[in-house]
Amino acid sequence: MGTLLIDEDLLSSDEDDEARYLARALTLALLRRADGAQKRSVVEFLAESGLAGSSDPGSDIEPVVSVANADLSGADLVLLDYLQGVDLTETNLSNTALLRINLSEAVLPRGNLNEADLTGTNLQQADLNEAILSSANLQQADLSGADLNGANLEGADLSGANLEGAEGVTVEELEEQARSLEGTTTPDGTEHD
Repeated sequence: MGTLLIDEDLLSSDEDDEARYLARALTLALLRRADGAQKRSVVEFLAESGLAGSSDPGSDIEPVVSVANADLSGADLVLLDYLQGVDLTETNLSNTALLRINLSEAVLPRGNLNEADLTGTNLQQADLNEAILSSANLQQADLSGADLNGANLEGADLSGANLEGAEGVTVEELEEQARSLEGTTTPDGTEHD
């Protein structure tokens, strides 16, 4: 990866540059073979080298090496607040530790997200089956089409969130568990008062 960074000027490469494809392929291959600690090291390297994109949630900088569809299962990502804005679409985060982490505007599908700040996060069609989202801040999050079967939403703030088409949770269950549903689009497509 160092060769790609230096010799191929990976950080300044164009979106369709072959160096980016190679860097992503190498990253995904490594993550498939790595244990939890090694996966954390890979994510830290991508973030600290600038390859994972900008940690500024307001930034529109795309990652050079996306970890979308990667296997991060078992990784300890606790307190990696520079994951803001990272694209984790369809990433396997089962058994991943993400406690007290700021992932606002990240694209993040699965794992233990207890007390996480997921404000404005794109979780469209995310697999949040059995996810722990208790006391999570999910304001303005897009959970449309997400699988929320068995998800723990106790005390979660879902105000302004979009849950249209979300599976595994009813309006009644949301009213029972969530701290706030003000302005939330419910799974049936109606807006909650």
